[in-house]
Amino acid sequence: MRPLYVFLLCVFLLSGNFSARSQQAAAVDSIKQALSRSTTLEQRFYWTDMLQRTLMNVNIQEADEYGKKLIEMAEESRDRQLMVRAYLANGIRCTYLQGTMNFTKRAIDYFNQALEIAQFNKMDEQRAAVLLRLAAVTLALPDPDKSLGYVSRAASILETVDNDSLRVEVQNTLGDIYLSKNDKTLALSHYLNGLHEAENARHPNPTLLRTAYGNLSGFYADIEDYDRAIDYASRAMQQLEYIHERSSPYQRAIDLNNIGKLYAAKNNSDLAITYYKRSLALADSMKFSTLKIPAYSSMLEQYLRSDQPQQALQFFNSAEGMELRK
Repeated sequence: MRPLYVFLLCVFLLSGNFSARSQQAAAVDSIKQALSRSTTLEQRFYWTDMLQRTLMNVNIQEADEYGKKLIEMAEESRDRQLMVRAYLANGIRCTYLQGTMNFTKRAIDYFNQALEIAQFNKMDEQRAAVLLRLAAVTLALPDPDKSLGYVSRAASILETVDNDSLRVEVQNTLGDIYLSKNDKTLALSHYLNGLHEAENARHPNPTLLRTAYGNLSGFYADIEDYDRAIDYASRAMQQLEYIHERSSPYQRAIDLNNIGKLYAAKNNSDLAITYYKRSLALADSMKFSTLKIPAYSSMLEQYLRSDQPQQALQFFNSAEGMELRK
C-alpha cells in the first residue's frame, strides 16, 4: 500500500512543479508592475517589501537584492520608523528559510539592527515588536530559555504601551515556549490568556482571534483531543469572513485541508475526504492548481490509509486529477 502512495504522490508532485513555478513567476511579474507604477515612498516601500518576500520562493539572490534596496530606501529617507520596518522586514524574509542556519543568523542580525534603531530612538512599541521576533527565531533554534528572555523584555515594555496585538503575541509566544519545554499546563494557560486578550481587546481584531484559535487547535491536536482541535480550527477559519485580505480565500482552502487531517486523525475517513474535496473545489474555483497539492496529497494518503487503493487510483486518473496534473 505505501509504495503505491509514494509512487502516485511523486508523479503528481513532479508534474505540479512547472505549474507552481509558472504561478510564482506570474506573481513576481505582477508585483514588479505594481512597483513600477508606484508614485510615493510608502507605495515603493510596500511593493519592494512584497517583492523581496515573494522572491524567497523563486530566486534568493534577487530577493537579497530587493532586500538591500528596501534598506537603502529607508536609510535615505532618514525616517526612523521606516528604517526599523526595513530591517524587520528583511529579518522576517530570512525566517522563511530559518531551517538553514545561515538564514537564521541573518534574520537575527537584521532583527538586532532594527532593535538598535528602536532602542536609540526610544520607540517602545517597535522595540517590543522586534523582541518578539527575536523570541520566535531563537525558539526555532531551539533556545527556549533565550527566547523566554526576549519575551520577558517585551512584556515589560508593554506594561506602559497600549498595543493589544503585541500583548496577545506575548501570550502566544509564551505558550509556544512552554510547549517546547513540554510543560503543557503552562502552555495551555498562556494560549488561553492569549485568547482572552484577543476577545477583550478594545478594538476587536479577527486576525488576533484567528491566531489564538489556531494555537489552541494545534495544542489540542498535539494531545490528541481531536474534537476540541476541530472546534478551534473551525473558529479560526470562521474569522476569515472578517479578514478582508486577498489571501483569505487561499487560506480557507488550507484550513479546510487541515480540518480534514484532524478528522483523519480521529479516524473519521468520510468527513476527512469531504473536507479535502471542499479544499480542492475552492482551489479549483480560484484557478490555483498549486493550492490543490496539499488536499490532493491528503486524499491519496487517506484512501490508502483506509485500505482503499483502488479509490486512490480512480481519483488519480479522474478528470479532476488529470486537470490538476496539467
